[in-house]
Amino acid sequence: MMKLFSILLLTIFFSCNLKQENSNKLGNFPIDFKQEQLNCTGQKYNSNQCSDRDNNLSISFNRNAILFTSNNKNYNDKSNSSSDLGYETFLFKNNDEKVILIDSFLENGHLFLIYYVNNNNIKFLGKKEITNTTDQNPNYSFRIEKRDNIIDIFLNTKLKNISFDIKKAIDLNINETKKITDPKKHHQKNNSPHLYII
Repeated sequence: MMKLFSILLLTIFFSCNLKQENSNKLGNFPIDFKQEQLNCTGQKYNSNQCSDRDNNLSISFNRNAILFTSNNKNYNDKSNSSSDLGYETFLFKNNDEKVILIDSFLENGHLFLIYYVNNNNIKFLGKKEITNTTDQNPNYSFRIEKRDNIIDIFLNTKLKNISFDIKKAIDLNINETKKITDPKKHHQKNNSPHLYII
C-alpha cells in the first residue's frame, strides 16, 4: 500500500513539473502584431492627425511635439517631433496592445520613432536611425513581434531587427482630459504644454 502511495505521489510530482515546463515553453513563443489601417487627414507624407478605426487612439503632429489621445486621455511627447521632409505613421495591434511606428524621413535615410500603447498608458520605446548607403531607398515591410517584455521590429530581410524592452520605456505623462481635435489650434492656445518627457 505504501509503495502504491509513493508511486502515486511521484506521478503527480512529475506531471506537475511537465505542465510547468510546457507552460514556460509556451510563454516564450512570440506574439505577432497585425498592421491596422489608420485614417489620416492632411497630405500623405505630412498628415495632421491619424486615428484608428475605433477612434480610441489618435496621433497629432506639430512642429514641437507629437500628441496622442488614447481612451480619452491625452499624452504629449515633447522630445520628438515630425520631420520637415515628411513622415508616415503605422499602427500594429494585438488585442489591447498596440505599437505605433512613425517613419520620419531624413535626407539620407529614416528615423523610426516607436511607441507602445496599452489600456493604461503610452510609452516611448525608443528610436532608430537607418542611413541609406545607396541611392535607392529600401523597401520596408514591417513585422512586429512581442516576446515577454521585448518588442522586436523587423524592417526588411536585409536589415537586422530592432529590439526594445517595454520595462525600460519612458512613460508619456497624461495631459489635460479634453480631447485634442486640432493640434495646430491647441498649440496656438497653449504655448506651454503641461507635460514633458524627463
